[in-house]
Amino acid sequence: MEHDCPYHEDMQRRIEVLEHRVTNIEETGGSLSTQATRYEEQLKTLFKTVDEIKQLLEKQNLSFVAALSKMEAAWTARFDVLQTDVENLKGKPGRFMDGAVMALVTAIIAGIAGYVFGGR
Repeated sequence: MEHDCPYHEDMQRRIEVLEHRVTNIEETGGSLSTQATRYEEQLKTLFKTVDEIKQLLEKQNLSFVAALSKMEAAWTARFDVLQTDVENLKGKPGRFMDGAVMALVTAIIAGIAGYVFGGR
């Protein structure tokens, strides 16, 4: 079929080129949609993983705080025992001197009693 329009063949060629470009755009759009869906799934997985890591860190933090509290209680108890021992040691020299003076006084009295009652 012959056309009288001088632009017919050029227009036909342009239409074919445009149809080809539309097909390419549609294929690219489908590919992009598939990639976007894949990226959305990957992001969901990443956010889920981050949430799991947060939960693990919170549990570890609670465990760490509990362990520190136990250590603090143990060190406080040890410090109290040490402080009591130091206080006892502070009092020992006085007790030693009291005992020494008592022994000396007892020896002197025993010596005097022995001298007086025993026998000149």
